[in-house]
Amino acid sequence: DASGLAASLRAALQARGARCIEVRPGERLQSLGGDRWTVDPHGPQDFKAVLDAAQASGPLRGAVHLWGLDAPALEADDPEHAERLASGALLHLAQALVAAPAPLTLVTRSAQSVHAGEAPAGLAAAGAWAFLGVLRVEHPELQPRAIDIDAAASDGAALLPWLLGA
Repeated sequence: DASGLAASLRAALQARGARCIEVRPGERLQSLGGDRWTVDPHGPQDFKAVLDAAQASGPLRGAVHLWGLDAPALEADDPEHAERLASGALLHLAQALVAAPAPLTLVTRSAQSVHAGEAPAGLAAAGAWAFLGVLRVEHPELQPRAIDIDAAASDGAALLPWLLGA
């Protein structure tokens, strides 16, 4: 993400001894080494391949979907791409997780309005929240949950209490 929150979160988790698999949107499935991957956001098989590779060394403790963080900035120029990153990729991640369930957390930026009558700034990410509601009913084994952060938030360590249950 443009704010650096994902990199900050990865560093905070690794400082606590956690293994982090970083997956970024790309043109195709590719291992970049060091537990870093790119996947085609349109390819559900890519998400499954990354999870299969990650689970080869043990079960996952959880999955955090951050691709919607930049959706508000992308919406004006390419709303379809913003929706694909926020919701489409979340669908593919959830489908891959069903085979070996792990808690799924969606992190968005400005997807929820704070005041009555106020529209959310991130409409594509707001759609991901709606999809997460469906997942709660259809796949409770994923323990789906969502965190919406402020537009200016960039400290991934601030998410640790919610992600680690501390």
